[in-house]
Amino acid sequence: MSNVAFINSCPLVLCGPLLRRVDANSVTVWFALKAAANITVRVFSGEDANGQGTGLVQEGSRQTVQLGTYLHIVAVTTSGTALASGTTYRYSVAIDSTGFPAGASLFDAGVVSESTAGARALLLYSSPGAPQLPTFVTPPADPATLRVLHGSCRKPHGESIDMLPTADALIGAALRDGAPRPHQLLLTGDQIYADDVADPMLALIQNVADALEMPVETLPDRMGRWIDIRRLAIGHREELLEEEASFTAGEVAKSHLLTFSEFAVMYLLVWSNVLWRDGVPEFPRVHPSDYAALGDDYEKIRRGEWTWSNLLRPRAVGRLTGFLAERRATVAFKDRLREVRRAMAHVPCLMLFDDHEITDDWYLSKRWCENALLPYSSSRPEPGGSLLGRRIIQNGLLAYTLFQGWGNTPAQFAPTGAAGQNGRELLAHASAWNGTEDTHSAEIARLLGLPTEIAAGTPLHVPGQLTYHYAVTWPGYQLLMVDTRTRRVFSGGPDEPPALLNDDGSLAEMLTSQPDPGPDAVTLIVSPAPIIGVPLIEQSVQPLMGSFGKGSRESVDYEAWGLNAPAFQKLLGHLFTPSSSTGSPRRRVVSLGGDVHYGYAARVRYSATAPFQRTGGASEGVVAQLTSSALKNEDWKTRIFHGMGYVAGVDQLPEEEHAVGWANPTGKRLLVGEREVPTDNGDRIVPWAVKGSPGMSHLGPERTLSLLPEWQYTVSFIHHTEDDPTLPPRPPSSAVRPIQDFDPADDREVVLGRYLAAAANHRDYLGPWGSGKEIVGLNNLGEVSFTWQAGDAKKVIQTLWWRLEGMNDAAPLTHYIIDLALGPSLYAGQPVAAPSVPASSELQSPTRKTS
Repeated sequence: MSNVAFINSCPLVLCGPLLRRVDANSVTVWFALKAAANITVRVFSGEDANGQGTGLVQEGSRQTVQLGTYLHIVAVTTSGTALASGTTYRYSVAIDSTGFPAGASLFDAGVVSESTAGARALLLYSSPGAPQLPTFVTPPADPATLRVLHGSCRKPHGESIDMLPTADALIGAALRDGAPRPHQLLLTGDQIYADDVADPMLALIQNVADALEMPVETLPDRMGRWIDIRRLAIGHREELLEEEASFTAGEVAKSHLLTFSEFAVMYLLVWSNVLWRDGVPEFPRVHPSDYAALGDDYEKIRRGEWTWSNLLRPRAVGRLTGFLAERRATVAFKDRLREVRRAMAHVPCLMLFDDHEITDDWYLSKRWCENALLPYSSSRPEPGGSLLGRRIIQNGLLAYTLFQGWGNTPAQFAPTGAAGQNGRELLAHASAWNGTEDTHSAEIARLLGLPTEIAAGTPLHVPGQLTYHYAVTWPGYQLLMVDTRTRRVFSGGPDEPPALLNDDGSLAEMLTSQPDPGPDAVTLIVSPAPIIGVPLIEQSVQPLMGSFGKGSRESVDYEAWGLNAPAFQKLLGHLFTPSSSTGSPRRRVVSLGGDVHYGYAARVRYSATAPFQRTGGASEGVVAQLTSSALKNEDWKTRIFHGMGYVAGVDQLPEEEHAVGWANPTGKRLLVGEREVPTDNGDRIVPWAVKGSPGMSHLGPERTLSLLPEWQYTVSFIHHTEDDPTLPPRPPSSAVRPIQDFDPADDREVVLGRYLAAAANHRDYLGPWGSGKEIVGLNNLGEVSFTWQAGDAKKVIQTLWWRLEGMNDAAPLTHYIIDLALGPSLYAGQPVAAPSVPASSELQSPTRKTS
């Protein structure tokens, strides 16, 4: 199909409507169109029998921003009467664009589909009595009925099926049965994989970018010379990226996104089915040289037959077999996009980047940033930097900001006023940029906050940048999305793990300056990297691999919270201490994370008399760590976790950890108690001391404190719970995914039993320690709900939706229930004894206690 025919075959709206930020004062809806338009969004409290909105509550209009001849985007934000909690609203869309009637609706022919019926099928749910406009429900004032979906890591050619369409089924079932529906969908990182792109996907992206007539971009090498276009070929980019950009994604970067147009089109393809209409490219067109070399063997290899080319042309054969696998997975991904598009029109979608939106290991270490992110310079002690790396990062971050960030923080892009000044400037420069190193490019880099240097471990930015963290607050519920990428501090050596958040200014902006929602409210914090990680990975695998140096650190994402003790302890202190002497500290925090490609849950109970590097006095709190990952990126490693659980060969959870800490500002040896050391002649009592700042250790039955900890916490991991008599019964559609072959109105246990009976490997799941009962290593979507009674009787529940082999759809197979009750302080009844061993006893023989 020619580019002209392709564009003419597309409806006006290429992607969207995507329902983005919804707060009490505004609703934001994002669109991508093939022509310029002015779009008006109106929010209503109801609708009439003809599907027309009634009871106008808010409205807003905005002109699109042009990124290509046939690509225009906009995020429209409404204003008006404040939205009420726990209320269903509708919204309509009116589009003024050349060639369409004034105020054309989403359901007019040619806007979303060729026909009104087609548009309704794409955007609306068909159950009896379902609304005839897109709808959403605001978060309730009572957390007991709050439902939040979350997930991360969605790679189109990742293994197994995409879990994001499960959100569509949950919304549809709730509308059909009148059950509570999801109030928010939180996408917590890696919404695209820029660094790991299938060859057929990149070919499709380039075809679409050409059809949209995006600007043709010229790319510099490390030092600014223009790159030979032959080095940009599909499937052959990994060496260029390692040599000229200092990227560390490795072999998977063979089709890494490079230009802004490639990043932009990737977003259009993962959220909408419109631009896939020309099909997924085949091998002969993408790799013509390999196709010609294989000759008649091409069809035989496609059928799985052995040929002489397997011996004579192994690279071409390997490229073909890999391509075929990537293409099959990509086609399967495309086939579920209608469901994704409809879901994202009916639930507020809030997003945050991790690294793969840009490139693997983005901001991994000081050395990584100096080599790949900063401009090339020969004047540094170690000459480095890369203009190519910086340009690719700028392109990725610009695409993130326009396609994700604008909808997260629309106030930064407001059409008038000082608050929207930086965003408006970015939109203007992005629209005017022609793909070269010009003043528009320089201003884009400044507004995005690309650092110009790293001083004392801190990336330095030109003033006036946009920010990527944000908060959304409703009565009874507070959501804090924290930026753990661009605000990192590199406090150690050039290759040491970063502090994901450390400076007081960033912590204040993201955590302590946010108003406390009150003792009966819940705070959700999204950190893409889980605050509490799996012990085997963070305490064994990552430190071991990190000790092997370059290459090994990148392979295990050597950047977890727990790898940088000062930053981790400081974060815990800031979660529960008030922002001022009159402030009220948070008591219960639910931390949502992704990144790791498996799901699990953990609980932290925290007590402090003097939190680390934090004023504000004593604090008490509970953190529930809920991790859901990946939406579509499981592999053999995560499947091992799925069956193995936390401890290989043993059906048990990790032992509860009880950590104790002291600020110990000098970092010198600090005596804190005594400990017993077993010997052949009985136990010996020796000094128990800590070093460093903070000074950290663990309590145990063989240890006795003589110095009260300044803070302490316990960490416990949670097992799947079959039943909890304290929980109220959940409506059937809320508890069971509407499986195609079964009636979701049936009893939950009956439906689940049928599901298990139909699955090929249900025996692995059954039993108290079956696969997925500790760690879910298959593609999954998280659903968060609560029981929220008076006083301390509060719990959070994470349900992970995943599928068993032989099934095409997900089911609620894993339930983690975390008690948010504070209970007594960890200091309660904690004995502190006078030491029997003096502080100088390091040089003395320890006291012996006979056995």
